Amino acid sequence: MFLFTKELRESKALQQRHAILKNQVDVEAALLAQFRGAFSPIRRFPYEVLGIIFRFAVLVPAGTPLDALGRKTLLDLGLVCRGWRRASLLEHRLWSTLAAPLGTYEEITAWFGRSGKVSKSLMLVPGAEERDHDHYLTGSTTLRLLTEGPPLDHLCIECDEVKALAELIHHVEVNRNEGANRPWDNLLSLAIDIAYEIPDAWRLDREIPPASIFAYLPPVEALVICVPAKESVCTEGMHIHMPRNLPIGVTPVLNHLTTFNFSCDWDGAHSLILLQHCSNLEHLTVEFNAITITPSLLTSQPFPTDAILLPKLKTLELRQLHRISDQLQILRTLVTPNLTSLDIDFDENDLIISEDTFPDLEGFLTRSQCQDTLRHLRFYQARVISPEFLPDIFDLTPAVTHLILDTIELPQMF
Repeated sequence: MFLFTKELRESKALQQRHAILKNQVDVEAALLAQFRGAFSPIRRFPYEVLGIIFRFAVLVPAGTPLDALGRKTLLDLGLVCRGWRRASLLEHRLWSTLAAPLGTYEEITAWFGRSGKVSKSLMLVPGAEERDHDHYLTGSTTLRLLTEGPPLDHLCIECDEVKALAELIHHVEVNRNEGANRPWDNLLSLAIDIAYEIPDAWRLDREIPPASIFAYLPPVEALVICVPAKESVCTEGMHIHMPRNLPIGVTPVLNHLTTFNFSCDWDGAHSLILLQHCSNLEHLTVEFNAITITPSLLTSQPFPTDAILLPKLKTLELRQLHRISDQLQILRTLVTPNLTSLDIDFDENDLIISEDTFPDLEGFLTRSQCQDTLRHLRFYQARVISPEFLPDIFDLTPAVTHLILDTIELPQMF
């Protein structure tokens, strides 16, 4: 009995010493973890490098304006420690982009104030709760930002109804003050995308023609215009007339452009009507969708049918071609002597191209005399049934260093 009691006391004493030692080990381990954290490679990163890492983590994809969730993520990174906060503030590009919902005018100016002299981008898009109404465009915050806010370099406007866009541009125009240094007037690039809901469709060619909207755009260097798709207007049961000669009306700003992206599937040669004024253009993207340009359209339009000279054009992209032989007729009118890159996007896996598809392309290359300047040639998404004509095109482009046949289906024996 005595031995059992003695062993029990010794066992308890050992357990107590073990607990004390374990507690000491835990304390030392925690202290060691702190030292390791203090001397970790992450701690030794310069703040500038951390800021760049944050930029790639937050701005995904690269350059995407920060919405409410992105801004919260950035602010949360700054709450980790003082070093991370300092790193985020040193990377000015993190604070140079904003997308709706925006918050108050004071919050927006404070955010942009952290971006230093980096170019600033603002994306005006309707929030989920505002999808049926474009109130964000005509709200006091938006109007104040564009007329008296901080400097802006890039502005993107997406709206459902053309009426809201017209009201915004009208307000900016009426509040023009001579000598005022307004953000709207100093934009470098502007993108306008009108989704065009059916309830608002009738306004386009009756109350609010495009010419009354786009004629007052600022003198930007880069312009993106996406007009409403024809199918969203001309639907079954709705007899809405989309006249071929309906003017888009962006002529006053075209001569300043170096980059122009134009998306339109309306009937008529609208792209060519605009391009005759783009003498300084260097980069051009035309998105067709289902539009067809026929010879009769070319001969009846107010532009020189023999040649629209774009002497400075370097890159040309033709997207969403569905009726190739008709849509490629746009090339019959263009002359681009300094073209370096040509990209034709057929955008349809079942689309078949053959030797009858490209006479306009061959004529364009010969007429433009850009054989010695063209370096990049890309065809995208189509099926070639008789590839024998391809060498003829390659013979016309001897200076090409990058040839891309992207998602082009060729016969197995080719």
